[in-house]
Amino acid sequence: MATSRPLRQQVLLGVLALAVLVVLGAVAVYEVNYQTKVQELYEETSRLAAVVEVQIDERVRQTGMTAVTVASVSALFDQVPLPDGSILTLTDRTSRVLARSVDAARYVGRHTEGDGTAVHPPESLPPVERRMGLDGIERILAHVLIAEGAWVLSVGIPASVARDRTSPMVLLVPFITMALVLALLLLSWRAIRALATVSELATRAAGGDLSVKATSDLGVAGLNQLRDNLTDTIGRLRETQQALAAQVEEERRIRSEKDALQHKLKRQERLAAVGDLVSGVAHELNNPLQAIVGFSELLSMRTDLADGVKRELRVIQREGERAGGIVRNLQRFAGQSSEPAPVRLQDAVASVLELRGRKLENLGIRIDIANRSRGTVLGVFTELQQVVLGFLANAEIAMRDVPVTQRRLVIRTFDGPHAVRLEVEDSGAGVPEEDEPKLFQPFFTTRSVGEGTGLGLSTSGGAVFFFELPLT
Repeated sequence: MATSRPLRQQVLLGVLALAVLVVLGAVAVYEVNYQTKVQELYEETSRLAAVVEVQIDERVRQTGMTAVTVASVSALFDQVPLPDGSILTLTDRTSRVLARSVDAARYVGRHTEGDGTAVHPPESLPPVERRMGLDGIERILAHVLIAEGAWVLSVGIPASVARDRTSPMVLLVPFITMALVLALLLLSWRAIRALATVSELATRAAGGDLSVKATSDLGVAGLNQLRDNLTDTIGRLRETQQALAAQVEEERRIRSEKDALQHKLKRQERLAAVGDLVSGVAHELNNPLQAIVGFSELLSMRTDLADGVKRELRVIQREGERAGGIVRNLQRFAGQSSEPAPVRLQDAVASVLELRGRKLENLGIRIDIANRSRGTVLGVFTELQQVVLGFLANAEIAMRDVPVTQRRLVIRTFDGPHAVRLEVEDSGAGVPEEDEPKLFQPFFTTRSVGEGTGLGLSTSGGAVFFFELPLT
């Protein structure tokens, strides 16, 4: 889309265009005047040639043709007033110079055209012509036949005389006009600047810039009033724009909170359904596990069994009890209790490792545990389990591309002066710098679709990764 130039630029361009037109006009007028002077030279040379011809004819009548010599004719040349650089020449029918008013000794006897063999007869010479002379000066020449064509009289005036006679005043008239126009523009420049200021203010407002800047007196009352009215209008538009922006931002915030609550509600519903399922499965598994453990204890009490069989029964009993502990952790993990109670952080870590430890070991991840915390915190055991589980799941994914021999997971718990601290360190690639500001943003995840919800760290806290809870 085409854009208009500022007012000041338009004025300057107009002045520049006017100046160009004035210069072109001055050149054209000067050239017309010069051509007029050239034409006057043609007429002047013809008159001078006619005057000299009359003088020669008068001498012929007085003395007779036989008494008229080249010397007597050349004596007349000094009596003819001519501009500087002009010449009078007398040539024969072969264009050989017989007499010359300037530098006669140098040019008499020379042909004006070539060597005289290809010259035109005097009758064919034009009355007036413009050509270069033997001395390299361009002249306007008038030719006259003397004594029945025996001689040719030529009067030449330099063509440069026409340029010298062209009046330089011709160039002054357009420039005087231009000076008057510029003076008028200078007198009205204050009004132009005031109008440009108002135009600039309107242009900024049309482009969306509603910032109003204080301006000085424009010097024109009408334009001052126009500027003030425009400034008031821009101020009201700015207030309306700010109100609309605030309303849009509030609606965006409400919509974002609504979406977050809906996602959280859906997640809670899914977790509740999974909890019910896990609780039911754990309950069903608990009974057969108790039977296995009970029968293995009874069998191990028999005295008629071999030592090898008793060792195998103890293994069955130990693994059954371990499976029973996992089931109990599942039941507790799936519990929906939200009432805080005194909890030991190391118990939450131990329960999660019972559920997740075997998988981590199968992935070749070496687990180092420094579970030194002995204090209690006020919290919901199942929620602490979810936090620890989220840390371990993130660490597991972070080490997928790490060679098996370098996969290492360190879990530390210890008591501070006023808080219990949990740290989880893995040997993965770490968090990219560009993702660090988003770590605790709900629903942000770097995992593939279906592998994570983006809610883990936003509900866990900490980075590198640790979190602290106050001691009870």
